[in-house]
Amino acid sequence: MYNPTMSSSKETVSLLDSGGKNLELLFVTDVMGLKSLHYGYWDQIHEITLGNVKKAQERYTETLVDMIPSSVKDVLDVGCGIGDNAEAIAKNGCKVTAISPDANHKKYFDEFQDPNITYVRTTLENFQPENFQTDQKFDLMLFSESQTYFDPEISFKKSQTLLNSNGYILLSDMFTKRKDSHSRIDFTEEDYLAHAQKYGFKVIESVDITKHILPTIALVDSLYSAYLNPVIKVANDYLRNTAPIKYFIVKLFFKPQINNLKKIKEHFDRRFDPGFFENEVTYKRLLLQKAS
Repeated sequence: MYNPTMSSSKETVSLLDSGGKNLELLFVTDVMGLKSLHYGYWDQIHEITLGNVKKAQERYTETLVDMIPSSVKDVLDVGCGIGDNAEAIAKNGCKVTAISPDANHKKYFDEFQDPNITYVRTTLENFQPENFQTDQKFDLMLFSESQTYFDPEISFKKSQTLLNSNGYILLSDMFTKRKDSHSRIDFTEEDYLAHAQKYGFKVIESVDITKHILPTIALVDSLYSAYLNPVIKVANDYLRNTAPIKYFIVKLFFKPQINNLKKIKEHFDRRFDPGFFENEVTYKRLLLQKAS
């Protein structure tokens, strides 16, 4: 799912601790206990509840793996999260190299103990197979909710050295509908496909799954509005009313940190707004193939 650590090439709101761990992802995995970091895929059967999020995430992975061509044997999972996609792909008979720069992810891959899955802590820009005791090329590069955190140019440029001839890119991610949108996404689907054409890729399959993603946005928004936002307000009001001097000192000496917290809050206010998401964002799955 969300991973500002994916690349240093794009300025993002900082949600990292000093150990290189993404605090939002840490909350999702270690506090909520979810085994996936993506939005999930809702059908019309299951009730939209917190308890059914895991089932929605399982369907997301199942439907994603179904789009991988049967000829694919070696996969590079870019921005792999905690490995649910990688594990499912490996069980489907493929070898997977999973990369992520997040320091919290490795422990989940250690639990798999699957010889067909190799985890590498790195960004895509810095990933050089020869540096990790392999000179292999891949049949498919997977971007599951990771492409939005760096320029598509990077992905396609790296694909020239990492993919076999006739190799694939499988993207499952969001696009902004308007370039002047206030979403955190910098490019439209048209922008992305222009890069694809530039590097000789053609669209094999295109699926819009926005409606299957929106229930998660609505669910998180309700929880955010009901619990997290009030807690932040109460804590702020309590400090200001009970310790005004300390409140003033904190605002004076920790202004950069406070401004960053404000940016984080603004980021979440937009990100968890279902109406904003539906109006400004489209969620697509694209299977692209490199022309021979």
